[in-house]
Amino acid sequence: MWWKIRNATILIFAAAMWVVAIWYGYRVLWSEPARENTLRYLLWALLMAVGVALVAGAWVCHNIRLARRVRGRRRQVIEREVNREHDVLGRTLVAEPSWEALSAEPVVEVRIVGNEKRYAARRSQ
Repeated sequence: MWWKIRNATILIFAAAMWVVAIWYGYRVLWSEPARENTLRYLLWALLMAVGVALVAGAWVCHNIRLARRVRGRRRQVIEREVNREHDVLGRTLVAEPSWEALSAEPVVEVRIVGNEKRYAARRSQ
């Protein structure tokens, strides 16, 4: 759940930065002719661009530091035992002909029949 909050926060921050960037760009480039505020708006736009670059650079450095600290992780598939008797809803799992045979099939059809979930190789057409 925390990753959804983090992703939403990043998305909101990025959208806000774009809104501010577009607003300042409009104020500086396409609004009324140059006047005394133009330089101030241009400096704000440059400051904001530098700020975005610094935040992005800090994020990249953070990710690189994390990758170095946990070196060796995620380089192979984690072996785990799969429960092939029941699914999370308590239905009985049935493989036709066997789980090993199904793992080699390109297409597996899943049917729910009563309180059973049946896995079978789909016949090619």
